[in-house]
Amino acid sequence: MSYLLIRCFLLISFFFGMSDSNTLEVYIEGLRSNEGKIAIQLLDDKEEVVASKMGEIEKLKAQIEFDELTPGKRYALRYFHDENENGELDVNFMKIPKEGYGFSNNAKGKMGPPKFEDTLFEFDGSAQKLVIKYLF
Repeated sequence: MSYLLIRCFLLISFFFGMSDSNTLEVYIEGLRSNEGKIAIQLLDDKEEVVASKMGEIEKLKAQIEFDELTPGKRYALRYFHDENENGELDVNFMKIPKEGYGFSNNAKGKMGPPKFEDTLFEFDGSAQKLVIKYLF
């Protein structure tokens, strides 16, 4: 009887543990308004887009989840605050963004986007959380 009980407990633990594994939760904080949405992309280490999502904004924050990531693999994130919901990062005549944006590792570039290598992070396979600051 106790063997059966232990086996059931292990089976239940395994299934409940699976729901959180391979999940990346991304939090974007300090947005300048609740207008629009967050357009975010998850890229692999070859700079290829793995997933794209649109996130809702509430109380100047956004939370977006990516599921089924590969443990041990390196990824990068990039996003922009699509305030007018036109699906594009709006820029001025000098190509300087008029909408906020950001990258994983809170990487910043000089006179342009950061080096891709600076945005890469390793996904360890457990439920993982990243906080990205808003740049404007």
